[in-house]
Amino acid sequence: LIASLDSHIVAISIDFTGNEVLLFGSIDEEGDVIVVVSGPRGPATVRKKAKTLGIWHNADAVTFDNVPGFYFINYTGKILPFVSEGSRLRHEIGVENLNMHVKNSDGKTLDEIQEYRQALISEKKKINTFNVALDPIERLGDHLFRTSFFVPATAPVGTYTVEVFLVRDGKIISAQATPLFVRKTGIEAQIYNIAYKHSAFYGIVAILIAIFAGYAANWIFRKK
Repeated sequence: LIASLDSHIVAISIDFTGNEVLLFGSIDEEGDVIVVVSGPRGPATVRKKAKTLGIWHNADAVTFDNVPGFYFINYTGKILPFVSEGSRLRHEIGVENLNMHVKNSDGKTLDEIQEYRQALISEKKKINTFNVALDPIERLGDHLFRTSFFVPATAPVGTYTVEVFLVRDGKIISAQATPLFVRKTGIEAQIYNIAYKHSAFYGIVAILIAIFAGYAANWIFRKK
């Protein structure tokens, strides 16, 4: 199994609206191909809304850890090739097998936690950061294959892992992993670095700009 990307870097600039990445490769043995792309991991909190006296507010919440900021899966054929349950869990093949740990559940039952988990997955799908390919991996002859996935503007920056599996008779007989780097460039990158590395300075500058903009707008409208 050999696979690669047409580019290992997705550069995010001010006018970035998304980028399509092409994956291509070849196999020397018979079998099905599965591609899994996962983005940087981190915590995510899901809050349930409640209505009290006609006012909506955040009520209960569950925090999950090890949540990928981006997830994509594609495979040959119209349905996911059969893979043993252990392999699916180990390699997180399918969103239902994502290894997202419950960090804070406040004594909720397993059914309630599952409800929050499904809500998290649904929200990720709405912003196009959790995706299942609409079209299967394209086979070119007996050995070559290719597919593509879209990195939207809502995708987080960081290092992504692109994993390709060759499956036969329910077993993974070969696998390959390659990195994909999603990062900001230009003035966008400079602002991002200042905001994270010098947060206090960034906050002070943001406040001063807001005060200046307020006074300027007030002066302009007064003059008119």
